[in-house]
Amino acid sequence: MLGLVIMLESAYFALGPAAAREVADIGLPHWIPLALGGNEALAALLFLVPPLRLIGGYMLLALPDSRDRV
Repeated sequence: MLGLVIMLESAYFALGPAAAREVADIGLPHWIPLALGGNEALAALLFLVPPLRLIGGYMLLALPDSRDRV
């Protein structure tokens, strides 16, 4: 359940208008929310697959929280 929530929130961040607006306001490239949110969503998807759970968990630990960056 946690992996599903993280995946959905990361996808919303990557594709949502609020992140694009905030990134444009501080002058970062427009692909930053897509890169951060996309990688976090991929890690959450891996976390949902039992044989890949360990890899996905470590990816989630290593990636910065996308909602704290923008």
